[in-house]
Amino acid sequence: MKRDTKATARWFFISLVTLVLSSDLIIAIDPGRSHAKADWPEFRGNQQRTSYSSQRIEAKHWSPNWTSSYFSQPQPAWPAPAKASLWQKLSTIEARVTDDASDVPLLAKDRNGKLHLLVASSANDRLVSFDVALPKIHWEYVANAPIRYAPSIQDGIAYVGSDDGHVVAIDISNGKIIWRAQIGPAMPWIVGNNRLISPHPIRTGVMAVGDHVFATAGLFPSQGVYAVALNRKDGSVIWRRRIQKSPQGYVLSSPNERIYVPSGRAKPFALDAETGRVLFDLPSPGGSFCMLTPDAFFAGPGNKPNVQVKPNAKGAKMLSFGGRQVAAGAGMIWTANGTKLTCVAADSLSKKTLEPRWSVDCKGDQALTVCGDERHARLFVAHGNKIEVFDAIEGKKIAELETSDKSDQIRYVAVSKKHGSIPETIAATTMSGRIYTWKGGPTKPLTDRFTQQREEINDHLDSLIEKRVRRWNAQLKCDRGWALLINENQGEITSSLLRQTNLNVAVLLDDPKDVRKLQNLFQVRKTYGHRVSVQLINPKNPLPYAPGLFNLVVERKPSSAIKANDLRPMLVQGSGIFFDSKNQMTGPIRNQKGHGTWRHQYGSLSNQADGQDELVGSAGSFRLQWFGGVGPSRMPDRHLRGPSPLAAKSSMVLQGDGVLIGVDPANGTERWQLKMPERAMRYVTPYDGP
Repeated sequence: MKRDTKATARWFFISLVTLVLSSDLIIAIDPGRSHAKADWPEFRGNQQRTSYSSQRIEAKHWSPNWTSSYFSQPQPAWPAPAKASLWQKLSTIEARVTDDASDVPLLAKDRNGKLHLLVASSANDRLVSFDVALPKIHWEYVANAPIRYAPSIQDGIAYVGSDDGHVVAIDISNGKIIWRAQIGPAMPWIVGNNRLISPHPIRTGVMAVGDHVFATAGLFPSQGVYAVALNRKDGSVIWRRRIQKSPQGYVLSSPNERIYVPSGRAKPFALDAETGRVLFDLPSPGGSFCMLTPDAFFAGPGNKPNVQVKPNAKGAKMLSFGGRQVAAGAGMIWTANGTKLTCVAADSLSKKTLEPRWSVDCKGDQALTVCGDERHARLFVAHGNKIEVFDAIEGKKIAELETSDKSDQIRYVAVSKKHGSIPETIAATTMSGRIYTWKGGPTKPLTDRFTQQREEINDHLDSLIEKRVRRWNAQLKCDRGWALLINENQGEITSSLLRQTNLNVAVLLDDPKDVRKLQNLFQVRKTYGHRVSVQLINPKNPLPYAPGLFNLVVERKPSSAIKANDLRPMLVQGSGIFFDSKNQMTGPIRNQKGHGTWRHQYGSLSNQADGQDELVGSAGSFRLQWFGGVGPSRMPDRHLRGPSPLAAKSSMVLQGDGVLIGVDPANGTERWQLKMPERAMRYVTPYDGP
């Protein structure tokens, strides 16, 4: 085993800057409460997100157990970042909010002591309980929008939030909902990066601490962002505060009655757990990763593969650690950067020199999980489709595990000790959505094959419906956008739309049995969530969406809660088509009077920066309709002041970096892209003369 502690010290201890800490920033952590003592019931194992559990793992060998491709490929909330920033002198820009790049596995016991593997899917909008020993499903909870953060599991109850703006408590023994709470105010749903979501989505991990459940809702302070504490028993509100932040990431708890909240590219901040009052910001290079130990607060990784560390002492130094993967526990800190796996003593953070306890060559940089204590511990580190197992105390490699698909990229790993007849278990999730499990034992495995979860897909074609959908599609200006179907309870029209068009489909049904049937049908067909969603009609709010979002609305069967006249305002003005239950067409819906145009950099050739829009000019406030769309990766550096979007009637054109992009201004759907000649791109257009 190759050890180079001096070289590693230089790599590990990259930078040191002076920072005098105020007493408000000092973190007090009870070491006994800073890690999970069994299983893996939280993201990174515990509520301090240290990727550590004190459970002992004794297995000397690991054998493949089962694998499942039940989930579709994860659909992250945010598109790829901008390519670079000339203003900031950055040749590349790293994504900062990547928690939902892959689904997260959790291993936790229910109230009866039975172990469950729980995985939430951002692509398929559901939380699923898998059997640990066999490739079968115990139960599913289907949300009305993506679930982007793993639940917090306490005493056999899973507390989970989703982009539908609700927090739900679920008994993991049977999947029954105990309570459901809406965090933000009731407002029309919008399109957020090509998904229908609440304007107040849950974009932090929900966390159950003591008698409280903490969560945040919302992204844009102008539209309302809320921090909330709920009663664990019934979901009633203990306190709720509107905050001027954009929380994104897994929240952390500490015994000093503070909640630490990541904030995407901005700095993390602390909340008073008793009142919700914002206390202070914490230093960070930007990013949704945060971790808390008895010795320090970790955050990052920013735009470089580093994690910034604030030691828990007055007058301490700010440290910058190389590598994106960090775990801490039992008085040690482990890091992995893709070339070295390193262990240092946690108390060395307060010293001017940093001497590793051990360092070994290792390609791992995707996941880092540690289980055990200061005498016996196991470390699991992932890279590509492999997991390497090390003695966490000595740095000796023990085993290497591999998935059945060499193209897989493992992102998260959870580990559990033995429970009755269930052996020690490793569960891993990948960037493709596939799940793998291994079982541990004292002897070498007899097989190297995984048991596959069976999948059946039956797709029936109805020629009459196929012909009808072709007719509808012919009436649309573009086959990209959004369709709303009312009481389409067989799924045939939805299936035909998915085959013949590029529309995303929202289905509203009166019968809860039909809802469950279609949710299961399209899940098996790998289209649920990211292409089609199905909801039960709520008589109190039968049409929860913002008006003017849908390019096609079809009333398959009438609903007692929705009148045909209520459906027409759902259509995109100027191009939306409506078909009633008798297949009679209405549309395209005319543009509302008073609409203006923006055909030039400054509105018109007169350079008056006035689009002659009577509606916008008389508006007292604005409500968000959609966000996302094209994303920053194809747009020119904003600091170079690229051309403004151009809009007229039901069309909008953006000039990207070497491309023209057509966008539906009603819902942000990208319609087309046209590559431009190499020298056609123009910058600093605000300085153009008349």
